[in-house]
Amino acid sequence: MCSLIKIMLISLLAINLVGCASSKLVFCEDGRDPIWFSSPSKAMLDRGVTSYEQGNYSVAMTRLQGVIDYPAATAPQKVEAYKLSAFIHCISGREKMCSESFKKALQLDPKFDLTPAEVGHPVWGPVFLTAKKSSAN
Repeated sequence: MCSLIKIMLISLLAINLVGCASSKLVFCEDGRDPIWFSSPSKAMLDRGVTSYEQGNYSVAMTRLQGVIDYPAATAPQKVEAYKLSAFIHCISGREKMCSESFKKALQLDPKFDLTPAEVGHPVWGPVFLTAKKSSAN
């Protein structure tokens, strides 16, 4: 009887994993929430990124702040959250807050850098370069 229960549980687990192989998905193909398959901080970050990409900045900021405040979030996850928060602050005309977010990312990872396309952005590129220069001192 115990073997039958184990087989049923393993089968149920296998059925639940089908269609949700990637932790980068925001939603599984069958609509299930991927939080079951990744860490809570990864799921929060993924949702924040999705909201940012959709232009829903207020929701993105809430989700990104959740990553920043979450004790189990990794440093790279927090750095990404600070980076996107900085982008949102910059495009919203909050240059000081943008700079502070970049500085916090650089405190967590002094080697943090933007991609060439990101650093070339006319709004947040110069703010990042100034924050990076001041954090190096």
